[in-house]
Amino acid sequence: MPYVTQDSRKCIDSQLHDLIEEARLVFEPDEMKGVANYLVTRLVLGLLKPEDGWRYSSLADVVGTLEAAKLEVYRRLVAPYEDGAIDKNGDLDEYKPTGEPDGTCCCCCDQITRGIDHS
Repeated sequence: MPYVTQDSRKCIDSQLHDLIEEARLVFEPDEMKGVANYLVTRLVLGLLKPEDGWRYSSLADVVGTLEAAKLEVYRRLVAPYEDGAIDKNGDLDEYKPTGEPDGTCCCCCDQITRGIDHS
């Protein structure tokens, strides 16, 4: 989880804010994904690289840290966004419990197919 104490955040946040603002001033919007990738890579590797060099366990820690960050972004930002799209546009039948399709029968009638056997 990306949650550190408020005291720890005070030590980090102002410098990160300055770095983010500087990058936004210097780089074009179409460069930001590459810049973000570079910054994340440098931060994670710089913070987690052991003094005695890389070993499998320390490399696994790097991958685990990146994966946890990815999953937290997905959980907090992407999933709610997708839930809103489902509410707006409707869900896929494949995600619904068996026997609860939405829509009309394939081509033989205009009746809603919920629980109706049209054979």
